[in-house]
Amino acid sequence: MSVSLVAVLCNSGRAAVSIMLQTGRVFLITNFAVSDGGHDPLNPNLALAPDPTLTALPSLPGDPVYTEPITSISAVSQYCVQYTCDLPAGTVTGPLSNLGLIGTWQDDLSQFLFAIANFGYRVKLSTEDTTFIVQVQG
Repeated sequence: MSVSLVAVLCNSGRAAVSIMLQTGRVFLITNFAVSDGGHDPLNPNLALAPDPTLTALPSLPGDPVYTEPITSISAVSQYCVQYTCDLPAGTVTGPLSNLGLIGTWQDDLSQFLFAIANFGYRVKLSTEDTTFIVQVQG
C-alpha cells in the first residue's frame, strides 16, 4: 500500500535550516519515525492538525515510536524534495497515524524532528508492505 503525505516543517526543522545557512553546519534527513499519535481519539478517521512546535513524534500513552532509515530521496522540483519511507512486511506492525522526518547533524550525529505529518488511524499488518511518499510544506 502506498500513502502520500504532506508534512509540516517543525520549528526545530526551521531552526536547523537557519543554523545551516548561518554557519555551514550540515544536517541530512536520514530517518523517519511512525507512531499512533496523529489522529483524533474521538474520531480515529480524522487526522489532527500537525503541531510544528513538537520536538518529538507523539504517541498514545504506552505505545512505541518506531524509527527506520529513509528509503530514498528525490527532487520533485527545484523547490520540493520527496522522501520515500518503506515499511516492508514483517516490520513495524500495529496502529499508525503519524510520521516524522528525522534530521541528523553530521558533526555530532544528534537528531531532531524536522517535519511531521498526521493521518487517519490505520493498522499495519505484519504481511503488509507500506510505503509513505512524503513531501514537506514550508
